[in-house]
Amino acid sequence: MDFRSELVIYFLIGTIFGIVDWYIQTSLTSLGFVLMPKIKFANVVIFGLIYFVWLIPGITVAYVEVRKSMSTKMPVISVVTFWVGAIMGYYLYYLYLIVFVGLNQMEHLVITDCCSQEYWNGLFSIVKYVVFTQMFEWIPIAVVGGSLIGWIVAKVYLSLFKNSKALH
Repeated sequence: MDFRSELVIYFLIGTIFGIVDWYIQTSLTSLGFVLMPKIKFANVVIFGLIYFVWLIPGITVAYVEVRKSMSTKMPVISVVTFWVGAIMGYYLYYLYLIVFVGLNQMEHLVITDCCSQEYWNGLFSIVKYVVFTQMFEWIPIAVVGGSLIGWIVAKVYLSLFKNSKALH
């Protein structure tokens, strides 16, 4: 399989991860509200877990790619592609929930109430200022963070591989 096809697969798997992450974040946030009165730094732990969840697939993607390519470039591009796909999946799923399912305090934006101009103005506002603004705020973080994770995993793997070859 060529590298472009692999990137499409990483993007699609990232998109699925973004949808799953919606539920992970919801569950961890709910757990945080339960634990906050009982544990002093529960919000810090939950915040850390929310971001740690993203490291697991990022490190996995980088590891798979560095083993295949033995370079730093491919893992970096792969992790960035995966994370951008995840962010897009997360926010497009958010839009789906707003329009077709209904979210707390946004029930008026479900498509069944779409007959008025007020509906379309409210939906446009949410899409513009919540969904797309937040998505485009997180994509540069995915690019920088994904590059960093891909590069670090590749450097560590390549240095360990080089050292293990030197021992034999």
